[in-house]
Order: sequence, then C-alpha cells, then structure tokens
Amino acid sequence: MKKAIKLIALAILIIGCVLLIIHLLKDSKFAVGSDLAAEAMLKKSSNLINRKTGENNEIFELKKININGVGQWISIYGHNASNPILLVLHGGPGYAMLPLLHDNNGELENYFTVVNWDQRGAGRSYTENIPPESMTMSQFVSDAHELTKFLKEEYGKDKIYLIGHSWGTIIGLELISDYPEDYLSYVGVGQVVDVIENEQLSYDFALKKAIEEDNKQAIYELSTIGRPDENGEYMDESGYGITIKLVGYFEGDLFGKKSTAEIEEYLINHEVYKDYKTELEAG
Repeated sequence: MKKAIKLIALAILIIGCVLLIIHLLKDSKFAVGSDLAAEAMLKKSSNLINRKTGENNEIFELKKININGVGQWISIYGHNASNPILLVLHGGPGYAMLPLLHDNNGELENYFTVVNWDQRGAGRSYTENIPPESMTMSQFVSDAHELTKFLKEEYGKDKIYLIGHSWGTIIGLELISDYPEDYLSYVGVGQVVDVIENEQLSYDFALKKAIEEDNKQAIYELSTIGRPDENGEYMDESGYGITIKLVGYFEGDLFGKKSTAEIEEYLINHEVYKDYKTELEAG
C-alpha cells in the first residue's frame, strides 16, 4: 500500500511537471531554441551579490547557510518573493553554476523565486574540511531535502518546484520519490536515465571516433583504461576523466553555440566566483 501511494504521488508530480512546461512555453521567451537565451549567453552582466528590495518585494540575495553541518551557498533571485519557489539542482557532480540561470534565463524570475545551490564540495561550497566519506548520493539527497525544508520555512511555502540538470536529475528523482509531499512538480533537464549505460555508450562513442580518425593517442588511452564494466566502473578512476575528455574532443560533449570550455571560463570569471576561483576549480 505504501509503495502504491508513493507511485501515485510520483505520477501526480510528473503530471505537474508537464503542466509547468506547458505554462512556460505559452510565452515564446521560454521556447526551446529561443534566440533570446542563446544570444544572452556570456553577454549579460549582473550584480548578484547584494540583496535588493523594492515595491514588488524583490529579492536578490547570495548567502551561506548550514546544511547538515556544512556551510553551503545559495543564490535567491526573484521579482516577487511571494511567487512560488523554484529550486535548481546543478549537474556534475561538482558543476557549480550559481549565476548561469540568472544571466541566461532570467525571465523565470518573473514567475518564480529561483534558488540556485552550490552543492557540498562545489563552487563556493568547497572546503577541504568536508569528510570524503560524506560525498555520497544519500548525503546529497539529504542535503537537498534539508535545503527544501529551509526554503519552505523561510518563505512560508507548503511545497516548491524542482529542476534538476544532468547529475542533479538523479538527486531530483530521489527527492520526489522519497519526499513527494514537498514538491509541486519536477522538471528534468538532460535527464539521466541509466548511469552505467551512459558511461559505456560514451566510451564506445569516443573509441569509434578515434578509430575512424586513426587517432593513435586516443586509441591508446581508451584501450589502456578499458570499457566500463557492468557496474559502469573502469580499472582505475582516471577512466572517467579520459573518456569525458575524448568525448569532448570528438565533439560529443555539448551541442549548441557555446562550448563547455567557454561556459566554464564564463563561470570562473564571473563576479559571483571572483574570490572563489580556486574553490570552483577544485570542486
């Protein structure tokens, strides 16, 4: 019975997700492939540091909070603090991106109070004092759950909206499965479906391209690490870095007008991270 209730709640959340997307797409500014978002990339300059309040109860804030004993940073941006909360779970692990959504999809802030979060060990939340054994999936889910509770209490909301990107979609699915009562709907961007098959297909893609182009160095590196096993694991940890490096080299990394390297450069040099470049790179 408990499992059935959970499944029903999950179905309701997925339906809510579809309704949210339909609502956003009513405005062409949210349409997939919109030139507005593409042309704004790396051009928009904003002061994201200081809190601002205005006639419409605007909120623009960057602050550090304690989540499960670890100081972690969040940004909160919106034109009306009474709007619904939208929590964004970044990818990676470790791909901190506090200002990215604000600079390139700021229209969301007309409808939501958008909360971005540098997860433990990422970006401004990086510190050498974080116990390595705490860097687990269950810990990230617990952190996200605690952050959700904080946001609900801080802004007087019964439920919030949730967006996950890449790695963040794994956390997102765990959250809506374990705590469906906390969320109005969930949106997955670059939704991860099968982590193991994803790693194996990435390796296969890189090796196929290397052979087609007779790139002996790439063939050697990939042959050395071997194909990921049935658990998605390589013979040693270097395999993950080598595979993603070569996937990017063979142009399988990012589709669009901007490369991953350009986005990373933009983030590293952004005002939000100007005093945290070492932490951003380390995380």
